[in-house]
Amino acid sequence: GRSVTHANSLVVDLPGGLLVVDAQPTPRAATDLLAAIGARSSSPIRYLVFSHPHAVASGGASAFPDSTVRIASRGYRDAVADTEYDFLGELRDLPGIEPSLDWERPVPDLVLFGRTRIEDPRQPVILLPVAHAHSPGDLVVFLPEAGVVTAGDLPFSDSAPYAGAARVSGWISQLNSLMTLGSRRITASRGPAMDVDALRAQRNALVWLQGTVDELLTKDTPEDELTAAVRNADGASRHFAFRSTEDFDRLVTRAIEEARERRRQAGLE
Repeated sequence: GRSVTHANSLVVDLPGGLLVVDAQPTPRAATDLLAAIGARSSSPIRYLVFSHPHAVASGGASAFPDSTVRIASRGYRDAVADTEYDFLGELRDLPGIEPSLDWERPVPDLVLFGRTRIEDPRQPVILLPVAHAHSPGDLVVFLPEAGVVTAGDLPFSDSAPYAGAARVSGWISQLNSLMTLGSRRITASRGPAMDVDALRAQRNALVWLQGTVDELLTKDTPEDELTAAVRNADGASRHFAFRSTEDFDRLVTRAIEEARERRRQAGLE
């Protein structure tokens, strides 16, 4: 569902202990997750993997045992070390999140620079750090035997993606890559599991956005009218859910910045 205080986490039962993907937005929510895990398994939690450098994925890390190995991508490590990076991301100012909570920015114990495989004859786990897309530190977890992928906020099940530090072109590329993994179920930070057709629809939405922005720039649409022109363009409501105009406008701004950079590189402006 659309819980503000909780998110989706993946738990994988490995012989040496449990692997958990994403630590919940807050320590309180992480405590709920740990209780749910404890009701199902007595195995220790060995690994905690962060799918991306936003609090929705790692804000509750302090509730996990000190012995847990925290794993993230190099992009995650660099983002949380940057005091200017908006770690709260999509949680900022949402009701139900304690505004006074001093979120820890969890530092990974193990930083991945490329594809990494945790061997297990029953359930191998593939960790895939990816290029800048939804965030500068996205990481995909793939269970090939189960046909399951969990990818943080790369997929956006409600068609209202948060794009605080996103790169739209990279996002399109990574959604294309997710579709080639052969997974049957894809899970995001929020919402129900989805299939490849849902990913394709998301990719198509971002492609539509990129094309619409390029067309408006070609027509020399005034700068102060660009965002509204995209929002009112034919197809916008078909591809995107306008739960938050602010979130959509932020995504449009990212697309405009990238389009202008492409035009500068091509000598068009």
